[in-house]
Amino acid sequence: MRNEAGDRSCDVVLEREMTIGGLQIDVDPACAKAFPVMDEIAAWRLKEGWAIDLVDAVRQMRLRFYTPDVTYITAQEIDGIFTIEQLPKK
Repeated sequence: MRNEAGDRSCDVVLEREMTIGGLQIDVDPACAKAFPVMDEIAAWRLKEGWAIDLVDAVRQMRLRFYTPDVTYITAQEIDGIFTIEQLPKK
């Protein structure tokens, strides 16, 4: 994920395995420095219309991303987070 200018980013992996509150998410520990809210993210959920919610440990939605075209952008910027980008497979 990154901010709109592209000068701050962090790596997250949306996993397919279930966990409390949704599906597992692997958040790079460095994300909390770039985007403090990421230190609270514990899971993710796929919602209607392909929206993605990132939720905290008490299952509260903290960030929502939607896809008006082929990219995901935040419904409301928090800590400057603007988009999730899929990285090319290695």
